[in-house]
Amino acid sequence: MYNQSDILGVSIVICCYNSSSRLSATLSFIKSQNIPEQVHCEVIVVDNASQDDTTEVAYRCWSKDSRLEMRVVREPSPGLSQARLRGIAESKYELVSFIDDDNWVCDDWVAIVTEVMSSNPMIGACGGFSEPVSNMPLPEWFDRVKGSYAVGSQAEQTGEIHTSKGLWGAGLTLRKQAWADILEKGFAHLCSDRKGDQLISGGDTELSYALRLAGWKLWYDSRLRFQHFLPDSRLSWEYLRRLHRGFGASSVLLDPYLFRFGYYRTESSLGHIKKTWAWQLINVIRSLAKTIRILPRFLFSRGEGDSQLLGIEFFVGRLLGMIKRPFQYRTAILEIERKYPQIRFLACVYITGIMLGCS
Repeated sequence: MYNQSDILGVSIVICCYNSSSRLSATLSFIKSQNIPEQVHCEVIVVDNASQDDTTEVAYRCWSKDSRLEMRVVREPSPGLSQARLRGIAESKYELVSFIDDDNWVCDDWVAIVTEVMSSNPMIGACGGFSEPVSNMPLPEWFDRVKGSYAVGSQAEQTGEIHTSKGLWGAGLTLRKQAWADILEKGFAHLCSDRKGDQLISGGDTELSYALRLAGWKLWYDSRLRFQHFLPDSRLSWEYLRRLHRGFGASSVLLDPYLFRFGYYRTESSLGHIKKTWAWQLINVIRSLAKTIRILPRFLFSRGEGDSQLLGIEFFVGRLLGMIKRPFQYRTAILEIERKYPQIRFLACVYITGIMLGCS
């Protein structure tokens, strides 16, 4: 099926939007990689409609005598998803490792990625462990919600991932053969990732679901460690509330995948009813109704550290997402069922992972 020697090459893709203040540190960690002699590697900086000097900074801080080739490509269409697509299209090697512009990877990142993906040709994507770094003390509530920031462990131990959380886009390494496979099956993003300063997400979770439905494995390795730099602006309670509202909106677009995994059994008529837009709309309204006693706190208080308010933000986002697509909802469900008529890899899906926004 697959020639093992073909995978001894890694394309590191860094998607950038106005990244000039962050890029130098990120590239310095990549330049320090201990890469085995037999492994080829390149670095691709995708300048995604930046309005600063991201491109100039990238070239300025990269040594011309570096063993690693670095080049900058432009992607004029705004959005992280578009930037990642351009990175894949520009890559020369079978493994594409997405490093965010605020991720500082360990020295053996490329070596470990190559080892992991070589160990099993059915691993479609792998991810690792993230440690937070900031110029300010982390808020008291941070540890309880760190998954929302793509921080911490993505699984209890090294191995295959079976939960609904999928893999973070930060530090995700994708096998291009797996990518080509889901494209052949008709994969196209329902979700979008952030565009500029908009807090929209879900593209990484959707990719994880599509890979698993197509029979590919997701893998976590605790040796793949990186530091995730978090600026002060992202560590505010207001930002976190907005983030959870975005998670709620994205959850609507992930429903078709969850249904395909069998979250709602369809042996009975009730199972089919639960997969309708009307049922899901009523369900989210009922969820919000249960929180009526704390709505004053939600409306008139910052409520810093109050996880119940984050839950309300999630359901408000989900409600707004449902209202936006009354007609597209059923169409998306049918489309996913058509693309994946047989599930070759049965996943154990827990909706709570999505509800908590830890994707």
